[in-house]
Amino acid sequence: MKCSSPRLGILRSAIVLVACALTMPAIAGIPNISGVWNHYPPLPGTFSGQPNPPEWDPGEPPLREPYKTQWHQLQEKLAAAEAAGHPLPDDSALCRPDGTPMIMWAHYALQILQNPDLKQITVLSEFMAQTRRIYLDEDLPPIDSIDPGYLGYSVARWNGDVLEVTTAGIREDVKFMDIPHSKNMIVRERIFMDAEKFLIDEVSIEDPQYLSEYYNFKFMYKKEPLSYKISEYVCDNQRSIILPDGSLGMAVETP
Repeated sequence: MKCSSPRLGILRSAIVLVACALTMPAIAGIPNISGVWNHYPPLPGTFSGQPNPPEWDPGEPPLREPYKTQWHQLQEKLAAAEAAGHPLPDDSALCRPDGTPMIMWAHYALQILQNPDLKQITVLSEFMAQTRRIYLDEDLPPIDSIDPGYLGYSVARWNGDVLEVTTAGIREDVKFMDIPHSKNMIVRERIFMDAEKFLIDEVSIEDPQYLSEYYNFKFMYKKEPLSYKISEYVCDNQRSIILPDGSLGMAVETP
């Protein structure tokens, strides 16, 4: 019976380690952003009567005219309806998907799945079970070749510990904070963890047809423990109805 040389065993082990290193995805230095995240600071309860934290306000959009005047008129109309006790329905009340970038607002929890083998990062929204796919190390296709959708087409690359995302192809009827846009709108994001382990999403919207400059704002999220489970959210339009005057009323649940 022949015994293997100890040196030969060590050599074989070294070859296996090198082979594994060559075939495994290069993820050194890339942060792990997987997990369930909620917007921070949290939104007060729907009927709490408390104002939203200032961090929830993205600021006034730099719209060109006449869109700026039209946007202000709409905000006045919405505020008047709210004060009169007959709020006008928004897209969520109409059971429409948030779209990009509204999905990242995270009114309900977001779950991020990061798998290097898939070459994509997946964002799952508890609200309406929306799924956003961010394709890694791809170039953005020409906008005219993208089939418009609520979430658009997202590509990204890691630049150090920052995920740089570019999204285009968002349907023109998808509006963030009631802001109109053209089919050529591009949404850019820088997603990273800060020193306190909060997840930050710096958003910049480019649309020269409607905006006089880049519209910049950011979202901030706090990670939930592993025991946190997001729930199934089915928007069946039973929670609210649209009254004859166009305002929002509460529906009676059907048995």
